[in-house]
Amino acid sequence: MGSHRAKFILGIAGASAFFAISITLFIFYVIYNKEASLSLIATELAQADSEGSANSAMKHLLVDTISERSELNNYFVGNDNAASFSFIDSLENLSRIAKVDMSVNTVNLEPADLGDMFEYVSVNATAEGSYANVYWFLRLIEEMPLKHEVRSISFDKFLLDKGENKKVSVWRLTFVIRALKLK
Repeated sequence: MGSHRAKFILGIAGASAFFAISITLFIFYVIYNKEASLSLIATELAQADSEGSANSAMKHLLVDTISERSELNNYFVGNDNAASFSFIDSLENLSRIAKVDMSVNTVNLEPADLGDMFEYVSVNATAEGSYANVYWFLRLIEEMPLKHEVRSISFDKFLLDKGENKKVSVWRLTFVIRALKLK
């Protein structure tokens, strides 16, 4: 009977030990998973904090560069049709300043090899007036604050009959100018 009782106690002790080891392993498993989860959360928080710092820095950069960006935006023709017309209006205003008669012959949009953000507004025009005024008009065009290039220029001189045997020399400037435009 003693051996039976010893076996019973030994069985209970073994089962208790097995149960205790199982509980310990289960707790270790849960703690390990929680620690891994907390580590992942800590990493995500650090990344979010880093992105927040970058966003904050970007916001400051946007505020700090507003005048420079505004100046750069004026360097290009805007991205709508009205902006293309304002470019033509600018040319017409320069012709009035230089006291030449300007007429626009054609206006085209051309692809730019500068990526998908840009294209060119190309204007073929003619201006007529005295040599000094035509030359002044050309100088005003060259000084426009836009990214532009004068693609071709030709000068012609002709005599305009003013009646009563009076003829006046008139200079004609035919030119093609194109300006970089935002799409």
